[in-house]
Amino acid sequence: LADDYLRLAELHQVLLAHQVAEGPIQNGINPLPPGIKHPRPGQYLEQAGEREGIVLADHFERAGEKPRAIHWLGVAAQQALDADDLVETLGRVERGVNLGAAGEELCSMRVIESQARIWHGEYVEAERAAREALSSEVPKTRLHGMSSLFVALGAEV
Repeated sequence: LADDYLRLAELHQVLLAHQVAEGPIQNGINPLPPGIKHPRPGQYLEQAGEREGIVLADHFERAGEKPRAIHWLGVAAQQALDADDLVETLGRVERGVNLGAAGEELCSMRVIESQARIWHGEYVEAERAAREALSSEVPKTRLHGMSSLFVALGAEV
């Protein structure tokens, strides 16, 4: 219980610092040293065990840490798909792609996108996303991409 209390107190301090800095940033004034666009609560939250991918992705994106934001957007997209929030799933994948997702991160996101589009009834778009995922070097990702491709193609007939 004491550890939980200390963790909450530390989190409160990080979030308070975030609020103090965020107001001026939104008004075009950056009170932080040059090159730092956002306080680093993302790193703290990641180390503290934050489980919501979208929370971490938002913080890393604001900090300009694109690779970490892309990683967490992939996690967030899977979490949204698991929650049956297809619109949010597709939005998170699109954000990751717009940030420059490439390689395995992109392939994984395309599998998630394909699955969401199948559930949405968008079979042509699901096929396109699944085909892009087939370039993965990871057998499990390729398998999921192939599975989504078969479903999308079968539904089109």
